[in-house]
Amino acid sequence: MKSMYQLLKNPTFLLFFFGNIISLVGFGFNLIAISWIVLEKTNSEFALGKIMATATAPGLFLAIFAGIIIDKVNRKWLLVILDICRMLVIIIFLLVLNYHEFELWMLYPVVILMGLCNSLFWPTAHAFVQELVEQKDYFSANALLSASYQVGSILGAGVGGFIAGRAYPAVRKKAEKGLRDLQQKWEKEDAQTEQSEPSSEG
Repeated sequence: MKSMYQLLKNPTFLLFFFGNIISLVGFGFNLIAISWIVLEKTNSEFALGKIMATATAPGLFLAIFAGIIIDKVNRKWLLVILDICRMLVIIIFLLVLNYHEFELWMLYPVVILMGLCNSLFWPTAHAFVQELVEQKDYFSANALLSASYQVGSILGAGVGGFIAGRAYPAVRKKAEKGLRDLQQKWEKEDAQTEQSEPSSEG
């Protein structure tokens, strides 16, 4: 714990720590926004599943070569370039939406490019930590980095979901209905389990 506190007193690491949180907040916003727009425009969970699968698949392929790429280039500038690329992808997508009606196919290049950037960004961030701290602090630094991922993801998804729910009440109602259905399913399963327990004991 003391080692983590000392790391947060390091201005360079502290900047990197909060930068990761901000980056993850943006990632959470992006994830919620894509899910919301797909459900709002298509009303199809299957379409959302295809989008999410498309976002994941390119990263699985790139992961094979991620270590080689990270070792060959300047990690700091790779992180900067990846963040700029993600920003440009979103800006271009928003500009396209400003002039054209949304169609589902527009999201495929967006999620593919974002998936590629994300799959390279996170391992690069972990590797870059080794350039910021001494070897004895690697464990604490990676623990703090993982904590920044969790904090950023929770903030991004939470705030993004709140904003999207306010902006798109129809999708919010659909999400609420889904949660109610899930809760009813769990309650039904619990009731069935309770009924089966006395009979099994007898």
